[in-house]
Amino acid sequence: MGIPEEVLRNLYDNMMDAFGGVDMSGRIVMCNELFCNLLGYSREELLSMSYTDLTPEKWHQFEADIVREQVLVRGYSDIYEKEYRRRDGVIFPVELRTCLHRDATGSPRGMWAIVRDISERKRLEEALRASEERYRAVVEDQTEVICRFLADGTITFVNDVYCRFFGKTREGLVGDKWQPNAFEPDVLLIEEQLRELSPENPLMFIENRVYSGLGHLHWMQFVNRGFFDQEGKLIEIQSVGRDITERRRAEQHLSLMNFALNMVHEEAYLFNDAANFRYVNEEACRALGYSQEELLGFSLADIDPAFQPEKWPEQWHRLVNQGVLTYESRHRTRDGREYPVELNVSFIEYDGHGYGLYLARDITGRKRLEEERLETERRLQQAKKMESLGVLVGGIAHDFNNRLMVILGNLNLAIRKLPAESEVRDWLSQAELVSQRAVPLIRQMLAYAGKGLLQQTEIDLNSIILEDANLFLSKLAETAELAIRTAPELPPIQADREQIQQVIINLITNASEAMNDLPGTITLSTGVIDCDQVLLSRSIIDEIPPPGRFIYLEVTDTGCGMDEETKRRLLEPFFTTKFPGRGLGMSAVMGIVRMHRGAILLESAPDRGTTFRVLLPANPPADSSQEVKPEPTPPNHP
Repeated sequence: MGIPEEVLRNLYDNMMDAFGGVDMSGRIVMCNELFCNLLGYSREELLSMSYTDLTPEKWHQFEADIVREQVLVRGYSDIYEKEYRRRDGVIFPVELRTCLHRDATGSPRGMWAIVRDISERKRLEEALRASEERYRAVVEDQTEVICRFLADGTITFVNDVYCRFFGKTREGLVGDKWQPNAFEPDVLLIEEQLRELSPENPLMFIENRVYSGLGHLHWMQFVNRGFFDQEGKLIEIQSVGRDITERRRAEQHLSLMNFALNMVHEEAYLFNDAANFRYVNEEACRALGYSQEELLGFSLADIDPAFQPEKWPEQWHRLVNQGVLTYESRHRTRDGREYPVELNVSFIEYDGHGYGLYLARDITGRKRLEEERLETERRLQQAKKMESLGVLVGGIAHDFNNRLMVILGNLNLAIRKLPAESEVRDWLSQAELVSQRAVPLIRQMLAYAGKGLLQQTEIDLNSIILEDANLFLSKLAETAELAIRTAPELPPIQADREQIQQVIINLITNASEAMNDLPGTITLSTGVIDCDQVLLSRSIIDEIPPPGRFIYLEVTDTGCGMDEETKRRLLEPFFTTKFPGRGLGMSAVMGIVRMHRGAILLESAPDRGTTFRVLLPANPPADSSQEVKPEPTPPNHP
């Protein structure tokens, strides 16, 4: 993963060397101020140029060979020298190392190089050739540590900076070996690299650790130049070193930060005051389905559907003042899926710029548990409510039934006592007929209360539908049609035939009324289905039966459908969207299905019709492999 651009730019702009980067076509895509000053161009001008525009043509093939043979093979080059041309046309020498930059997939994305003007060093080398005294006067004015040593490591010269850094006198250093001044674990590697010096490869850049005179461990970068005799034998090495401890510490710090953020199991985003991303970790890429390069071109608005650009200045101001914000929102993935997240946003300031560090945790599981808990509480409250209503309705039904039986009995006795020609006899007969019509109402009230009498037998649901088809047709409005689709060879169910018949009648009656006298079709179908706990939890009855095989009875209409409020109150006794005096039909259906340990699934929406699916437990198949053994006959006694 990459480091935020603002952090990188701060690091590059504070480096002691010029820094520049190009894409794979050679176009310059980044540079620091030292690079601009080195060449005399503005940053804007350089970003519109290619690196070949800055180099004399004689170096083009040389650098192409370096890229092909070293950079693309191992990811970086040896430190090498070339020439640059300034804006004013002056050509000057530089030394640089080129490194390959890869994207998240490992494909080459570009190259960057640390460039150093070595004009002064070249001039110094010329001075060394001309006069040792002149050389000595020049090197003492440098800020780098400088020493010369023979092929066996014996020091022949050190400057004052070298003496001060290592806390030793010139006399104590000259004639001694350089190895004791280096960090011991690095010595073998340094010696191995120095042996690679040759007349064809006289320069060697080495980074290693040394102990200063104060005992502190420092990282140093040494430029080692070999001097050879006419036969090509190494005579002496000149080593110019500079302290790069702070640079290495910054690189390690940024690397550690990057590693740590990639290890957390939360999405991490760094954004600026414009809500644009400057860093994202691997978890963010994985969760959203984007690459790092894609996300670094995004802002909060691209992943948070609740983000409101017009309110962003106010939100940023609140983050700056409070320092930390915690809230919930949603994230949108590449494929459009949204999921809930808990956000912890912290304000940080770096190099005079403000940033927001945004950690997001997927709380889909927690939300699901909360919803399940609320649904369980709702079902419990609904069950208690329905239980209370059931007790009330059952009591009323029993009391009403007792009084109705007395009324019907007395009416029947009175009719028998009156002569056939009596006018009063007709009045009493009419009263008896009306009273008998209340009997089905009482039955439905008892069914809702779960106190109806069940006479369960093994029945075939298809036979009920086919044998009573004319009865069901009589419940339809004249404009409606009934389509019957029964599945063949349904397993039997243990049920009360009259109660199941009442369920079908009530569902068809409701479906017919939902048509509002408009032409349409009501479909009555049956089938077999294996239900798990997830499917059964969708039942509109609070008591959920155990998973298993069920026979279903399905009634679908093309009527007006129901809104959420109607579906929520559907099973309340006497609730109706029709004229007053109705409303026990679905309550009775619920009571009957509950007594049969079944479930009811409902699908409906305004102007899209309604489907009721009643699930009734199927009888387990008989195990034909087990024989029923008769009980042994007791022996005869004399």
